[in-house]
Amino acid sequence: MIEVSPVRDVQEAIALIKPDAFHSRDMIVKRLEDSGLYIAKKKDLTLPEDFVIGKFYSKEQLPKPIADATLRHFASGPSEILLIKGDNIAEKLLKLIGSKINPAECDEDTIRYIFGNHTPEQLEGDLKYYRNAAHKPRTDEERKDDLKKFEPLF
Repeated sequence: MIEVSPVRDVQEAIALIKPDAFHSRDMIVKRLEDSGLYIAKKKDLTLPEDFVIGKFYSKEQLPKPIADATLRHFASGPSEILLIKGDNIAEKLLKLIGSKINPAECDEDTIRYIFGNHTPEQLEGDLKYYRNAAHKPRTDEERKDDLKKFEPLF
């Protein structure tokens, strides 16, 4: 009897290597590819302010001190935008990149733990800003939303 392998549900997602980890982008991409994911497109770009706060993050989503720190972060240099293909992609990216905003709270083998900054920027009051090296979708809905947001940048 011939065994038929199940059809894989190949999906697309955006992952973003942030400016502070940009110099490590080749190592990060290798980790993603070694996990079985395929990098379909890459683009290096310093993200415009109106994209960072307005499209990527909504103005209502972030308190002003966090929004200001986010803008400083993304203005500090280029990011690498990755269009990635694979099956169960949101779940795989969450495991590979890390599920916590604070890199120090991520599993030690994740991209955020290895390449992120473990010392947060202290903002006003109790607010802290974490430079966590990479963005990934947390859910399938966010995956689809990210694809729409980033498509014009390619």
